[in-house]
Amino acid sequence: MAWDTQLGVRVLEGVEAKFYLRAMRFVVEYLEEVEELGDELDVETGDRVFDGASFDQKIALLHDCLAALLEPEVFPPKLTNVMEAAAFLPFAFLKMKVDEELEDELVWVEDEATENTNHDLVYFYRRFIWDAYKALILEERQTRKAELDNEDEEPLLDYHSRDRGDWVNRIDELASRIFYDRDWQITSFHPQLLDGLSESFSEQTGIDEEYVTNRLPKVTTEQTVMALSAIKSWKFMDKIFHCLCQGNFRIELFFRTSAHGGIVALPTPNGQSF
Repeated sequence: MAWDTQLGVRVLEGVEAKFYLRAMRFVVEYLEEVEELGDELDVETGDRVFDGASFDQKIALLHDCLAALLEPEVFPPKLTNVMEAAAFLPFAFLKMKVDEELEDELVWVEDEATENTNHDLVYFYRRFIWDAYKALILEERQTRKAELDNEDEEPLLDYHSRDRGDWVNRIDELASRIFYDRDWQITSFHPQLLDGLSESFSEQTGIDEEYVTNRLPKVTTEQTVMALSAIKSWKFMDKIFHCLCQGNFRIELFFRTSAHGGIVALPTPNGQSF
């Protein structure tokens, strides 16, 4: 199974999968720090239900999103405002970190006395975003010889850019490879919809009562520990090809390592499994 994304029903692969997993780990580490210190979160998705969830609930939802987006064997969750907001959290986190970097860079530039400071650290998240954007979007445009969406727009040269709007657009472009829209934010704009949707509203927006929910999962401490461990130790799909040759016949066996390190047999090109 896979996630119904803007680019079709699929799981994330290659550069995109590594980018999303790393971004997810960044945000999980941030959530752990906030929980440990008892601070308030500085990042929101726009869904009042998910944003108001407990630490344990957020971790459980993030794990489920990661599994659905990276593991083809995992049945995709039912898409609701809560589930989509959880999947979007890594992108919201990156926007927050870019804002922090831009503020820090401004201070560093004004303070010429910081000669011993490693200024390259202020580009950490922008470099991370730029590498993914260049591989997933710019290179595709060049391959298709496509022009920029706005002919008057100056292209983002590299990760040194200080244009916040430019970075927000780039992050949104990466997110839009997964999400059709930002429907989950309707719970913040119109919280009364959590009490029920009218038929006319559903007809106009395409959002139905099955999508809008105020329900959150019940999560135990043990489940949170397991979810955190899985996210931190996640392994990518590594395909191993075994060829059995006998006479004029050639049989290829496809295997891969699962997220938890086990070996899973995959169907061969002719649809058979071994």
